[in-house]
Amino acid sequence: MKTKTLLMALAMTSLLPLGVQAQVTVSTVTTNGLSEPYNVVFGDDLNLYLSDSANNRIVKIDSSTQGQSTLAGIPSDGPGSDNGPAYLAHFNNPEGLLLVNYLGVSGLLVADQGNHLIRFVRPQRRFCDHAGRPDVRWSGG
Repeated sequence: MKTKTLLMALAMTSLLPLGVQAQVTVSTVTTNGLSEPYNVVFGDDLNLYLSDSANNRIVKIDSSTQGQSTLAGIPSDGPGSDNGPAYLAHFNNPEGLLLVNYLGVSGLLVADQGNHLIRFVRPQRRFCDHAGRPDVRWSGG
């Protein structure tokens, strides 16, 4: 391990004087209407999903058209914790996202930070379930 680290360090220091430059490309996918985008994941369908925290919604960006649509949540309404069809579900500052497959059902686990809930959004059925209780708050004790 020490030999490998030493060889890597020697290789890097010998490349530094050459001024080797990395080629990096940065592209903006979308910014339309987003407010405090927090987390981004890629689905098996190659679509991009992100939590638009201040708008209380989950956004889907289509991989082929680059168009965005609200997958779950209602940006024009205030925050809430309603379940049901994803287009009627309310979030309160959704942040973390994780793609999961549980017992053959694919979906997004969403950390609904303002409601203190973990919610499950199934893109195929557009339905939202949750774990936790929005009426119970941490007292800091």
